[in-house]
Amino acid sequence: MNQETDNQNIPIFSEEKIVTSVDAISNSTVESTNNQVKNILSEEISEDLRLPSFVVQKENGIFVNIENLVNREIFFTFLNYIFENGHYFRDTNYTLISNLLYSFEKTKKFVLENIKNTSGSAEIKIASSIEKFDEKRIGLYREVKVTEEMSAEYSFGPAFLEEVGENGKITEIPAKIDIDEFIAAIWNQKIRFGLKIKDIQKAIDEDKAARVIVAEGMEPTPGTDASLEEVVFFGQKLGIKNTGPRVDLQVYEQNCAQVNEGDVIYKKIPRKDGENGWSVHGDQVDPEVPKDFSIESYVGIGVEVKMINGASSLVAIYDGFPLREGDVINGNEDEWSTFVDGKKTKRLRKIHVNKEQVFADGINMKESGKIIDSQRAYNSGSDVLCNTEAKKMTIDGNVVANVHSLEGVFVGGNVIGNSRSNPFCIKNEKFGGEPQGRVVTADGDITVEGHAHSAYLEAKKGIVRIPRITNSIIVAKRVEITQSVFNCIIIADEIVITGKVIDCKMISSGKISIEESTEKGSFENTFSLFSLDLTKSIEMKKKLLEEEEKTLIGKQEKIDDDLVKISKMSTIIPDRERRVGITKSLIEIGENPEQTEGKDEKVLALFKAMKPFLAKVNVDWKKYKKIQSSIKILTEEIEAETIAHEAAEKDLHLEIKKIECPTYVQQIKFTENRKLLDFTNNQMEDLYTLLMGLDIPPVFKVEKMDVPFTGQFYWPESN
Repeated sequence: MNQETDNQNIPIFSEEKIVTSVDAISNSTVESTNNQVKNILSEEISEDLRLPSFVVQKENGIFVNIENLVNREIFFTFLNYIFENGHYFRDTNYTLISNLLYSFEKTKKFVLENIKNTSGSAEIKIASSIEKFDEKRIGLYREVKVTEEMSAEYSFGPAFLEEVGENGKITEIPAKIDIDEFIAAIWNQKIRFGLKIKDIQKAIDEDKAARVIVAEGMEPTPGTDASLEEVVFFGQKLGIKNTGPRVDLQVYEQNCAQVNEGDVIYKKIPRKDGENGWSVHGDQVDPEVPKDFSIESYVGIGVEVKMINGASSLVAIYDGFPLREGDVINGNEDEWSTFVDGKKTKRLRKIHVNKEQVFADGINMKESGKIIDSQRAYNSGSDVLCNTEAKKMTIDGNVVANVHSLEGVFVGGNVIGNSRSNPFCIKNEKFGGEPQGRVVTADGDITVEGHAHSAYLEAKKGIVRIPRITNSIIVAKRVEITQSVFNCIIIADEIVITGKVIDCKMISSGKISIEESTEKGSFENTFSLFSLDLTKSIEMKKKLLEEEEKTLIGKQEKIDDDLVKISKMSTIIPDRERRVGITKSLIEIGENPEQTEGKDEKVLALFKAMKPFLAKVNVDWKKYKKIQSSIKILTEEIEAETIAHEAAEKDLHLEIKKIECPTYVQQIKFTENRKLLDFTNNQMEDLYTLLMGLDIPPVFKVEKMDVPFTGQFYWPESN
């Protein structure tokens, strides 16, 4: 047999494993199509055999014209016709025949795209010739033993032909089997796939007794079940995130999964069918049908299904944190459908997007590292040990770090700070070290259900609520303390304490309401009412305004003098004072030509006539406009400060319902127009110095009030 093909570019696949991209050819199909062979026969090759139109016999062999070969079934019928009618192929190109039978479409496509392009012919050689199978030699070929239709075994050994002598005696003559005859013989035994040509040829050449596997089927290639592919990484990325010029080793590249609206969380990988296998009989062996599922079954809160880049995907409806819901595994599960939650492996059930991220074991170096994310809300199920910046914070445990949020902080436990938590004490910077226990919110409230110690709480636009607090500072719009406050500084627009106050300094720009001012040892309490004293500021600005207005009038008179010299304006308007007023209007029109509504038509006509002359006036217009701007600013500031000064003491109110210790009340007046909670850092440091009794900065005035040693105190007294 010729092991090589004359057409070297034919895709010769492994003799043991033929590529199976075609459908099976069942025996029933063969039987039904075998009856049709006469319809495709055209060229007579012998008395009992004719060739179909797609087979060409030439001097150098038997060829198949691939263009004329319609399908694999017809080719199978042709082969069956040859072998069952007692013929075989000489120098069989078995690999090519197998490819046409079991990979027909791929082989035909390759021939048409490659071989025809180079040779101009679509004919491929399958054998040298077609020979008649000698009936005497048919008996040389034994029966094969088939195992489960996937393996065929043949017993090789010495073979003999029987010859009858003249005397009628039968003599056995040694004979050698032929591989081309072998192919035809076992074809007629229904062995049509996976012949091991090399092993067969070797056994023939050795010519000794041996049991050899001569054909092997091919198991079907399993398909792939449908699955969900994780697009968002749910774990931590422990790489250091670059947050500025200084590297912070506590900030992880990712402490939890986050998504924005429209982000893909999971995408479905469709199931993929497996490839057919083949039995040694040439029958198709179907693979198992891969598993499938509905992606809609995984849709949870905040998630929807969309087609993204051709894939069914679970997409976030809004910004937030993706959460996998599952239950504990009881048996074997597909790897894609499981995830690790803490120390447990769970089966995936739903995908949600939460608007806040929950760290059940707290915010610490193991669970999260520092959090720097002002766009999202976070929930700590235990203590916060790492600094956190978030949109909103809910903390079930204690705070032993710094927390900054935009929309509020809830602490179910305590806030524990240190000696460096006070931002107004300059000496803390000298000693170095990191502050802890600072809880700050820009626009929300701070609620602490436990107590605070050595902490700093700031809610300049909201309320600080806490039952007990010691050695701490509070800065807030409103402060509510229900039990006790010891050794604290409180700066707020409104302070309401329904418990005991011990050794505290407080200042309010509105109301202070104290249930009990009491002592613990030799301590004392100081309550301050904040107001403004802008008398000097207003007087100074009025004086500056007067000077600027005089300067402006002088400039306008100078412009008038120049206009008189270069125009006939003095003859048109003889009165100087009236002329200066009109000149002022002309200048205003020149500066704002679009704002002419309400102007006298005569003045507008005059401006049109005088515009060329105004351009020639020798005036520093830049300086002129600067004076105008200064006058406008001074006027607005005087008006604002006058209103603030007159309203400074309107809302002030102080009540102490029970006095049992040295208690001091004072009115602190600030000489600049600024609200208490709008103080700059430097001004807040000055105020801290004043409250601690260390110094009275020049921007403050202090007026003491008489307070009884015991009893009650109300201010104003009418209350």
